[in-house]
Amino acid sequence: MYRFTNELQAIANEKNAKTAYEYVKKLANRRNKALYAAPQGIPHAENVEDFLIYRKFVWFSYLAAYLLIEPYSERQGFVVQAISAYLQLLRLVSIDTSET
Repeated sequence: MYRFTNELQAIANEKNAKTAYEYVKKLANRRNKALYAAPQGIPHAENVEDFLIYRKFVWFSYLAAYLLIEPYSERQGFVVQAISAYLQLLRLVSIDTSET
């Protein structure tokens, strides 16, 4: 099964992260800082419009992917590979190397 390892590492490198997992953690931390107040009070936000435009792009991408997948009952190989790679990236599943 293709795992998108090189592509994910390229994204991490582009975003100055050691690994794709580290980059995802940075994104989650940025989102959390935007959503939740810290003990020091409400966070100061910079480039809010750029952040919201980016998040809109991400959510529309999710919506487009869902709408391309949902009408079909059969399993689509690329979708299975992409979801497996994403779950492995988030370290929610272990990597099974027997299917390579």
